[in-house]
Amino acid sequence: MMDLLYFKKVIDHFGSQSELAIRLGVKYQLVSMWANERVNMPIKYALKIHYITKGKFKFFKLLDEETKSYLMKK
Repeated sequence: MMDLLYFKKVIDHFGSQSELAIRLGVKYQLVSMWANERVNMPIKYALKIHYITKGKFKFFKLLDEETKSYLMKK
């Protein structure tokens, strides 16, 4: 799973899970599932966070270990 402390900083940056969901164009429930480790964050949303924060939050740190490992092999 992703680094939850890092993800908490992302949520704090946006002010709430709801605001993060709005900025990403997803439902609040999806952000909640990421925060509660029920599903992994897709790469496209990790990249979007990286982009809209102008690199303050690195997309790679928002990915689960399996996805990171896959990307490293490419």
